[in-house]
Amino acid sequence: MNEELKIIKSNKKNEKLCYNGYMYVIHHKLKSCLRWRCSKYGSFNCRAVLKTDLEKKNPKIVVKYIYAMDSTEVNVTISVGEMKAKAATSRVNPLQLYAEGILQLDYNARARLPSEDTVKRTLRNQRSNKYQKCPTSLDELIIEGEFCTIGEPDGHRFLLHDTGTDSDERIIIFSTDACLQRLTEVDTWYMDGNFASAFPTAIRY
Repeated sequence: MNEELKIIKSNKKNEKLCYNGYMYVIHHKLKSCLRWRCSKYGSFNCRAVLKTDLEKKNPKIVVKYIYAMDSTEVNVTISVGEMKAKAATSRVNPLQLYAEGILQLDYNARARLPSEDTVKRTLRNQRSNKYQKCPTSLDELIIEGEFCTIGEPDGHRFLLHDTGTDSDERIIIFSTDACLQRLTEVDTWYMDGNFASAFPTAIRY
């Protein structure tokens, strides 16, 4: 039985507390503590209650559950929640996040996971909510922060030059320094256009 307390985000972005084989959601915030109730209050009419301090520590069960604990369900929920959190804060491929996540689960928990395609689609959705929507024109395309790099873990630069949104004929150049170095080492360059990956309003030549 795992009595470690963990806080994850529910599908509605609310906090969900996992503890001792059960899950709780915040019911009331009091002056000196937080009152949590069973996450299945509606479906099971379970009136289990747990209290923590305001820092969400030191859990104390006030009203016990009316059904047996399900540690496997809790572990699956925690695993998926952690995958979603990583997807929202990193650029790691959803396939890699999924592979790393299931390694933490035993056979029974893996059997209770949603399908691989479902989980990866959920992770992609988490990421799409983080990033800016596809611009309708080049004037709306802002390239900054992590989008100027190749991403984790190295973070090397990828955006070499951008004439900016004020330019009448905007030019954006992407490359890594390693690729530029390779270009200096060869006598012949071959060029091709990959327009299929460009957003619809991009100017193409």
